[in-house]
Amino acid sequence: MRGDYAGLKMPLVIIAGDHDRLIEIDNQSARLHDDVTPSTFHRLRGVGHMVHQTAPAAVMSAIDEAAAAGSEPQRDEVLPRAA
Repeated sequence: MRGDYAGLKMPLVIIAGDHDRLIEIDNQSARLHDDVTPSTFHRLRGVGHMVHQTAPAAVMSAIDEAAAAGSEPQRDEVLPRAA
């Protein structure tokens, strides 16, 4: 599916813990960030694989960041005219 990443048009915020023992964040999360433009990548210090449990504030912040980015009109997006 890596070949399809360039087609992603929605805001993408990637968060990963640098103490994750299940994945190598440089080989997976950071590579995903490199493959998907635009995206943002947050490497959380001292956090493991279960980021949503150990750093819920960071997860909520990432959701807010993606939502804010999604509210900005995209270059190719057609917006309705104001009445």
